[in-house]
Amino acid sequence: MLEKLKLVEARYLEMAERAAQPDFYNDPKAASQLLKEQRQLEPIITAYRSYMKTTQEQDDLRAMLSEGLDPEMKALCQEEFSANKKKLEELEQELKILLLPRDPNDDKSVIMEIRGGVGGEESALFAHSLYRMYTMYAQSKGWKVTLLNYNETELGGVRLFLTHGHLFGVKSGMSRLKLEADRVGADIALFGHTHRPFLEEDGGVWYMNPGAARDGHYGVIEMKDGAFTCELKELPE
Repeated sequence: MLEKLKLVEARYLEMAERAAQPDFYNDPKAASQLLKEQRQLEPIITAYRSYMKTTQEQDDLRAMLSEGLDPEMKALCQEEFSANKKKLEELEQELKILLLPRDPNDDKSVIMEIRGGVGGEESALFAHSLYRMYTMYAQSKGWKVTLLNYNETELGGVRLFLTHGHLFGVKSGMSRLKLEADRVGADIALFGHTHRPFLEEDGGVWYMNPGAARDGHYGVIEMKDGAFTCELKELPE
């Protein structure tokens, strides 16, 4: 494996040298292809260089352990040696995966069809949640998502997230609660805490705090035709 990695690094360095030439962009198509290949090799080169660096550190530690060290220093070296050994195993596994032949379809677009199965409206709601999950995953990877076609159902799928603000430390900020609400794909997050506003919207998710409803106000969540609204209303006199 190491011999193959040396060849890969030599090819990477050759491409880097070619890209630094003044006439590199005279042929835009060839330049684009070379830069694309270079980007594909970057993860391999990064892992390979980390592997070689860790291997050298391991050799140095092994040499130190063979010398007459005091007990405290020997224990530190042994601990670092064990950590490096685990790191080398992980890097070796990563390199084996990175060296697998690339699928020519890896860089192409994908069309995914999500259908509701047997189960009527509940099945349709599950299909909606599945679509939301895949969309959020694609966005986290920086991939573009285009909805080609969809069929609406009579029942709109709205996901509620119910919790208490203390569990996410909302007294000092809403970031942890918002991260969790986003992770579970919530449309509305209901939480109780006296130190936060009653109702606010952020990133398409509504955060409602019933514990902060005072002075004759109450909250209303209305769901209709697959959509929903959240409002703060006053009690009638």
